[in-house]
Amino acid sequence: MVGPILASWIREVTASYALMLSIFGGMFIAALLISPVIRMDIKQLKKEQKLSPAEQKLSS
Repeated sequence: MVGPILASWIREVTASYALMLSIFGGMFIAALLISPVIRMDIKQLKKEQKLSPAEQKLSS
Protein backbone atom coordinates (compact mmCIF):
# COMPACT_ATOMS: atom_id res chain seq x y z
CA MET A 1 0.00 0.00 0.00
CA VAL A 2 2.94 2.34 0.50
CA GLY A 3 4.29 1.77 -3.00
CA PRO A 4 1.85 3.93 -4.99
CA ILE A 5 1.98 6.74 -2.45
CA LEU A 6 5.78 6.70 -2.40
CA ALA A 7 5.94 6.57 -6.19
CA SER A 8 3.59 9.54 -6.50
CA TRP A 9 5.52 11.59 -3.96
CA ILE A 10 8.89 10.86 -5.61
CA ARG A 11 7.45 11.71 -9.02
CA GLU A 12 6.15 15.05 -7.74
CA VAL A 13 9.39 15.97 -6.00
CA THR A 14 11.86 14.88 -8.70
CA ALA A 15 9.67 15.10 -11.83
CA SER A 16 11.08 11.70 -12.77
CA TYR A 17 10.47 8.04 -12.07
CA ALA A 18 14.19 7.15 -12.20
CA LEU A 19 14.75 7.43 -8.43
CA MET A 20 11.61 5.44 -7.71
CA LEU A 21 12.71 2.65 -10.03
CA SER A 22 16.12 2.57 -8.35
CA ILE A 23 14.54 2.37 -4.89
CA PHE A 24 12.14 -0.42 -5.83
CA GLY A 25 14.91 -2.24 -7.72
CA GLY A 26 17.09 -2.10 -4.61
CA MET A 27 14.24 -3.38 -2.48
CA PHE A 28 13.68 -6.24 -4.93
CA ILE A 29 17.36 -7.21 -4.81
CA ALA A 30 17.34 -7.08 -1.00
CA ALA A 31 14.29 -9.38 -0.94
CA LEU A 32 16.02 -11.72 -3.37
CA LEU A 33 19.07 -11.95 -1.11
CA ILE A 34 17.04 -12.40 2.09
CA SER A 35 14.80 -15.12 0.66
CA PRO A 36 17.37 -17.99 0.77
CA VAL A 37 18.26 -17.12 4.37
CA ILE A 38 14.62 -17.40 5.39
CA ARG A 39 14.28 -20.72 3.57
CA MET A 40 17.32 -22.15 5.38
CA ASP A 41 15.88 -21.04 8.72
CA ILE A 42 12.52 -22.68 7.94
CA LYS A 43 14.26 -25.94 6.99
CA GLN A 44 16.23 -25.87 10.23
CA LEU A 45 13.09 -25.29 12.30
CA LYS A 46 11.29 -28.16 10.56
CA LYS A 47 14.27 -30.42 11.21
CA GLU A 48 14.26 -29.50 14.90
CA GLN A 49 10.53 -30.22 15.17
CA LYS A 50 11.06 -33.74 13.83
CA LEU A 51 13.44 -34.61 16.70
CA SER A 52 11.88 -36.63 19.49
CA PRO A 53 11.77 -35.09 22.99
CA ALA A 54 14.65 -37.35 24.17
CA GLU A 55 16.83 -36.19 21.27
CA GLN A 56 15.99 -32.56 22.03
CA LYS A 57 17.23 -32.99 25.60
CA LEU A 58 20.50 -34.50 24.34
CA SER A 59 21.07 -31.74 21.80
CA SER A 60 20.56 -28.99 24.43
